[in-house]
Amino acid sequence: MPVLLHDLLDGPACAGARTAIVHGEETLSYAGLRARVEALAGRLAALGLAAGDRVAILMPKSIPECVALFAVSRAGGVGVPVHPSLKALQVRHIIADSGARVLIAEPSLRAGLGEALDGLDGLLVVDGTSDGTEPAPQVERAGESLAMILYTSGSTGLPKGV
Repeated sequence: MPVLLHDLLDGPACAGARTAIVHGEETLSYAGLRARVEALAGRLAALGLAAGDRVAILMPKSIPECVALFAVSRAGGVGVPVHPSLKALQVRHIIADSGARVLIAEPSLRAGLGEALDGLDGLLVVDGTSDGTEPAPQVERAGESLAMILYTSGSTGLPKGV
């Protein structure tokens, strides 16, 4: 039976105290990961994220990025990872091309975009902290639902989504 990305956190191997992620010296248990995912998913839902809405994620490879990827799935969205080394106009292109309604961005990376996001009407920008208090509602999606849109680097032109 097909599962959605966030469903991978519910298996028997994902016992609460077991280590889920290690990044450098930082570790996060499955219980901690699920709590942070649920909090960020609730925050996204409170912003009005609907099933199938695109959410760009501009974060360095880190535990918060992992949380964001799972949270977008849990909230019913479609993740659009954006590599932090891309130039501001490439980031803008990906956001516009994918139709992202929300950008989850690490604050220093967001600051580096300058005015590149100007004119993207309706784009909500959040910092990716998982401090929401509302639980994410249950979103009905099939296992065949689109999970992510990955973009090329754009080394020979504008990035292209697949």
